[in-house]
Amino acid sequence: MKREMLLLAATLVLALCFSSCKNEDEIYNPKCKISKIWYRSEIGTPDEIFHYTKKGQLEKIEFINDEAAINVDMAVFAYNKDKTVSEITYTKQDGTVEVISLAYNAKKQTVNKMTYKENGIVMKEVAFTRDAEEGKLTKIEETYEDGLTAKIASGALSRFYIRFCGDEAEMKSTLKATGNTKAMQLTKTIEVVYDSEFENIIETTTSIYKFNFVHKKSFKYDKGNNPYFGLPYFYSDKMNFDLVGFSKNNVSEFTMVSHQGDIQTDSTTSTYTYMYNKKQFPIRIIKTTKQIPVNTYILYKE
Repeated sequence: MKREMLLLAATLVLALCFSSCKNEDEIYNPKCKISKIWYRSEIGTPDEIFHYTKKGQLEKIEFINDEAAINVDMAVFAYNKDKTVSEITYTKQDGTVEVISLAYNAKKQTVNKMTYKENGIVMKEVAFTRDAEEGKLTKIEETYEDGLTAKIASGALSRFYIRFCGDEAEMKSTLKATGNTKAMQLTKTIEVVYDSEFENIIETTTSIYKFNFVHKKSFKYDKGNNPYFGLPYFYSDKMNFDLVGFSKNNVSEFTMVSHQGDIQTDSTTSTYTYMYNKKQFPIRIIKTTKQIPVNTYILYKE
């Protein structure tokens, strides 16, 4: 009887440890940390350089705007005591300051709110809804202020915004399709579906209710390690898709179908192939859309 009780206790401890690890996926600590990224060509100056503290925390990212690396914008990370990111501050050469603040669930180290500001003015708020059991995403609600909507319509978003808040392709295409590019407050909702193992997002449905637009995306994955996993504030890596930091593996195929009411307005499919290092992290990503390949090259910290 005593032995059975000991076995039961050990099993419960292991279960709790496993559960804890799953709930802490949004703390960035991969086996291979990104050092440099080149878009399109691995020759010359990288487009982004990642810097880490002695403890291995992501400290800052340099966004390099020219080959001579003279025009460089900087994103700097601040942390809470539990190693979650509290704020990301981005300073541009022209003096513009953009800030993303993050709030977390009390019991789990998972983001439940993001606030984006430009020069101290709130431009966007993002609320995350989680399932009670796994703590995984089920829904995201994004509210845009007038000034930001105008920037989306005119294609004036910063590299920082695109990287951390998404490229807003659906919002921009919706504004263009409706012919309405004036500033207005808008709300976007993203319904999220995970696979049965809660490891990868396999489907998202984006609804822009003001214009009756729905953009449905579906994803297939390979078995390689996603280098952005654990970075929930990373929405876009130019090669993948929004919410790239929430999935464990790398996308092998992506499809998006758009509708306005009952009318299909667009359909796109992209495929992805990877070259991996020994730890199965991608060092080269080839995205192909309409038979046109686009490359990304990644170098990792030793």
